[in-house]
Amino acid sequence: MPTTRSRHVLVGLFSMIVLASCASAQRAGQPNTRYLEQKNAKTRILDVDVTIAAWDNSRQRGPKQDLEIDRWNISQAIIVFPMAMESASHKTLKTSGTVEFDDRDANAKLRMEKNFPAGANYGIWIVEAPKGNKIVAREMQLQASMTATSYETVFHEQEAMEVEWPLKDLPVVLQSTFEQIPYMDYDPLQGPYDMAPIQDLIKKWNGGNDPKSVKPAALAQWLAGNFIQHVQISGQGLAFGTRGAGLIEGVQLQPPVITARRKRGSPFDVAMLLCAVYREAGLPARIVCGYGYEDDEEDDIVILKGNADKELRAWVEFALYDERDGTVTWIPVDITRMREAGGSRMARNFMSRPQKFFGTHDELDSVVPFTFHFFPPTTVQSFSASNAPGFWGWVVSPANPNRGAFQTLKFNLKSASVRGNGSS
Repeated sequence: MPTTRSRHVLVGLFSMIVLASCASAQRAGQPNTRYLEQKNAKTRILDVDVTIAAWDNSRQRGPKQDLEIDRWNISQAIIVFPMAMESASHKTLKTSGTVEFDDRDANAKLRMEKNFPAGANYGIWIVEAPKGNKIVAREMQLQASMTATSYETVFHEQEAMEVEWPLKDLPVVLQSTFEQIPYMDYDPLQGPYDMAPIQDLIKKWNGGNDPKSVKPAALAQWLAGNFIQHVQISGQGLAFGTRGAGLIEGVQLQPPVITARRKRGSPFDVAMLLCAVYREAGLPARIVCGYGYEDDEEDDIVILKGNADKELRAWVEFALYDERDGTVTWIPVDITRMREAGGSRMARNFMSRPQKFFGTHDELDSVVPFTFHFFPPTTVQSFSASNAPGFWGWVVSPANPNRGAFQTLKFNLKSASVRGNGSS
């Protein structure tokens, strides 16, 4: 592991002037353009349809078995879907969404909630049955839409490498990145993971040294370089249902501790493992999942088995907190693209030269990030035959469906012309 530079006790007059000017130009809690810049803005609309159909036995019943179809009797439904408002590479300008039961508008109003770990935002729709009645239905469809401006990112490595570990507590949003997250730290059904395999990797890569013996950005780069040589990327990582022309029903995840042991996983698995490595090493970090494509075609694209791995993408952002001016700058690390571009072997001097897709990423202007979690960190429930999380969830009164259901997700992306800042 590289050794840290010695700290200077005395700060020169010139450095003091530079610091003062930077502090006055930046606002506490905001990103610092000295470390990461955004360019080549593109505005697009991301539409996501979540459909959940009540259980039936139409595909499993025998020749003499009667058709059974569940129908829900709902007094209230609370539906949750992620709508990330800002990341290192995007800003959401406008949000909207509707809920239908059996193709009838449920008149649910969208409310945005922001008090979730890692700075996540979620859209909340509350559906109430008319007084004294219940909603009787066998299908629910959520249509969520985000208008967002996405950017390429440019990492100023030399400046970022000088940011020290903070001496005081981290801002609340960064503290929240260390909260227990489903599928990252625990299985919702089986309980918490033993993170020892991940801790062992950090000890191995650091030679047993304290991770904080080097500055945060250098630690993030060092861990990413060793990580690339540890894992292989295999498979799409998506779960496909039996209904809806091969549309996905969720993201097939293996626990990060399993990925660490097997040294193999899907792009979603390796992103989740890198995020877990960063967090265990003391770096505030979060998963980012987005939808996009490389060209500028304006035709709607839906995720099918043939193109799913090209459109739905996951990467990691770690946070640089500059205690001098209070700025918080998220830095993207796309481990999948780093490995695709450079292979599984890192040059011995990789710490002394910029790495593409570590901070600097010229493809993110074509991707709209929408979530920092694979499943909402709440008590909601969703449905998939493979138990794969599908980003969304709901709570139903008087009770959630007791025989399961069938869910599908569709993502559509198109260009948009937006002036100024929209509002949700």
